[in-house]
Order: sequence, then structure tokens, then C-alpha cells
Amino acid sequence: MDIKAATQTFLDIKKILDQAGVRFWIVDGTALGAVRDGSFIPYDTDIDLRISAEDTGLHICEKFRKKGFQCSKIILYHDLVSAYAIKKRGVRSDIAATYYYPPEDLSVVLANKPVAGITVTPAKFYRGDHFVEFLDVKVRLPNPPEEYLDLHYGKNWRTPVKDKGRSAASVPILIAKYVKYFHEHPEINQKRERNNA
Repeated sequence: MDIKAATQTFLDIKKILDQAGVRFWIVDGTALGAVRDGSFIPYDTDIDLRISAEDTGLHICEKFRKKGFQCSKIILYHDLVSAYAIKKRGVRSDIAATYYYPPEDLSVVLANKPVAGITVTPAKFYRGDHFVEFLDVKVRLPNPPEEYLDLHYGKNWRTPVKDKGRSAASVPILIAKYVKYFHEHPEINQKRERNNA
């Protein structure tokens, strides 16, 4: 990944989401780079972000297209938005929607290849506002960050390993029960004042 292009693209994304009032978290390899290296990981392939599913109705693609981004809304499970795939300056970003699943107090990303520990994580990681300095701006990341990174990359995440991939705990899971719940309880992930996810 071109670090200079990724930096400017990230700052553009942050500005657009901030102006739209959309809270977002840096996650996955972007969070790993921010916490461990203070920057993007040079061999990472994209910028990884999460937003709450309650913000998916805010015409996000329209806002990005007005600023020169390519943007596609990804819907994998009927009418539930899974993510937004955006691109500018040759840099891809995945802005995945995270849905709150109250029966198990989980945060669920409706991925096409769901895996435990990445697609389904404890909702506590997305509660409150925990910030880190990244590229000279303050950005939200899952809290506590070290525990989040342990879950995603294993206990040795502080040691860089090119193309390490996910931890062994990231095994494929079925997502049907979550999708069914979100369809039966759409109000859970609609925009409103709440203290969780």
C-alpha cells in the first residue's frame, strides 16, 4: 500500500464521516498498525473501518462520490447493509457495518465469509469512545485495544510478521441466526440514543 496515498485517503474519509456525524472505529490491520507502529502497515492492502449499522441509512455512498471516491454499498443478506467498499488514489477501504445482537451482547459484521473473533466480537469493544493518535488526528478504536488485537491476531501481535493473517481462533461460523434476528428486530439497529454498540 502506498502510505502517502493511504494517509491522504484516510484523512479524506475521516473528514467525510465526521461531517456526516458518523462515528467510526479503525479495526483489523489498520488498528494493528495504529497501535503497534503508529502508522499504516506497509504490506497491508486496505483501510479497515467499522460503523454502527444504525448509520447505514445516511446516503454514505453519495457523500463519498461527491468527494471523488468510488463507492459501492454491499448487501449480502437481503436488505441488510454489510459494508461500503470505497476507493480513491488507488487505495481501497472497507467500511463494514456492525450490528448489535443483544441476546449475547455481541457486535456482528455481516461478512460473506463469517469467522469467529472477527465477524462476531463482544459488543464491549465498541462501547464508549476510546481514541488513539493516528496520522496526527484522534481516531476511535475498539477498547480495550490490546484485548481486541489479542482476539484478532493472537498474543504475539506486537511482533510484525508479514502476511501473518488471522489468529487460529478465527474459525468459520454460521451467521444465519444473527441475520434472522436482525430481520425480526430491525428496531435494534436503527438510529436512536443508546449506550451500547
